[in-house]
Amino acid sequence: MAAAWRTVRVFISSTFRDMHTERDHLVKVVFPALRERLEKYRIHLVDIDLRWGITEEEAQHDRVLDLCLQQIDECRPFFVGILGDRYGWVPKTFSEEAASKYGWIQYHTGKGIAELEILYGVLRQQAMQPRALFFFRDPAFIEQMPELLRAQAKADAAPAAPTPLASASNRPVRMARYRTARYSILRTRTSMAFSAASRLVSSDVSVLPK
Repeated sequence: MAAAWRTVRVFISSTFRDMHTERDHLVKVVFPALRERLEKYRIHLVDIDLRWGITEEEAQHDRVLDLCLQQIDECRPFFVGILGDRYGWVPKTFSEEAASKYGWIQYHTGKGIAELEILYGVLRQQAMQPRALFFFRDPAFIEQMPELLRAQAKADAAPAAPTPLASASNRPVRMARYRTARYSILRTRTSMAFSAASRLVSSDVSVLPK
């Protein structure tokens, strides 16, 4: 009898405005190739990119963090973080539902959504050490972009807070010895750095329940 299908979910964490190129590369190049590779093993890959998953109503009711953390739980043990020169959006308040469900966030007011994702998804979970993957973008990356895109990219990459996310998360991530990669070259169709995400999931699918 054929084995039952299993589902693998991978959460993509980053600031939004400055990381469209990287997220698009994962969603349009890396994950489709990996999805095809896994299908013969009856494994269905789902990439969770919340750029398009948060409604205006959820944003207006401060439910963004709650939704992000819920999706992280549904994706465990796979987490891909992309860190660059922006810090990202800092919510003014947390919903009552999020504060009740995730009591630890009350000690992290003033922190951005992306940093809270990393804290909850990885740094607070020791078991995630071999399962998470982080990419740190070198500032030289933007210089590799076509001229028409470079000005907009530089504007989007301007820090939204005194500390860029890469700086805020670099030390704890590296000290805990999570899998990391640094990238600075823009390639049109393929990237050795982001192909590491394929290797991460491919090598770890055995940990998923059958």
